[in-house]
Amino acid sequence: FIPDYTVLIHHHKTRAVGTFTNASEYGLVLSVFILTGALMYKRTEGTLPRLAVLGCLFLMVVGLILGKTRAPWLGALLSLAFVALFDKQVRTLMLTLTGVVVASIAIVLPLLADIESLISRLTHIQPILGRLGVWVASINMMIQNPILGIGFGRYSFSESLNEYLVTIGPISEQWTVGMGLPHSEFFYIAALTGVVGLVLYLCVFWFISQILRDTYKNPSSSPFEKDVSIYMGGVFTCFIANSIFVDIGRFNYFFILMYFLFGIVASFNLKNKTHELAQNPSGEDEIVTFPRQP
Repeated sequence: FIPDYTVLIHHHKTRAVGTFTNASEYGLVLSVFILTGALMYKRTEGTLPRLAVLGCLFLMVVGLILGKTRAPWLGALLSLAFVALFDKQVRTLMLTLTGVVVASIAIVLPLLADIESLISRLTHIQPILGRLGVWVASINMMIQNPILGIGFGRYSFSESLNEYLVTIGPISEQWTVGMGLPHSEFFYIAALTGVVGLVLYLCVFWFISQILRDTYKNPSSSPFEKDVSIYMGGVFTCFIANSIFVDIGRFNYFFILMYFLFGIVASFNLKNKTHELAQNPSGEDEIVTFPRQP
């Protein structure tokens, strides 16, 4: 993946973006790697290898904080909480990661970042107000074009936005100045493709959740497969949280990474079903028959 650096330097100049064009995708990808790193930490034996993994986690947490983007922060916290909820053994690691975050803020950030700009980013509410205004416009698009939306296209939303701006109570249409996208994948899909597109999009979430649930609850799944399903559930949680607040449809690297990981979990399901079929070739439960009476 080689980005266009002439574009890169104009996006989120004061935030860490890595090799991506914006800090949102950078933070989202780091969140996935933090979860896979936490899984590796749990499955790794030996003090030295664990310290190496912990050091990598420390660097990734620092990068996530330097991205100065709230949606990936929220997604990472919720995903770690999800993992801790289903994996009691890893709660100690969650506390360790919390200590890593505190150490990052107390030691590293003063050396690498302008603390005032970080605080300013945390307390800046104008982007939140802008999102509220454009979400209201998105709802208006859905109401007036309920079945198929306004039409799918790269610039369809931004070109149609002014026609659907409204002021509802304290939410003013003036807040949307400079906003070209709804900053929510759910509202974006619904506005462009209507109920039809939104239902199909939600089906993707449903099928992913079923794959993760089936692997976790299947008695044929090994402890490793159950662990992977839990941590990929954390990735799924991060995916949902960021979809609410970010337009992630163009985050190509993230989607390749995420569906690759979900594909691994799906392969566990296929293997287990193949094993179950081998144990019962007929595919049916054993039926008890009685001899016919003369």
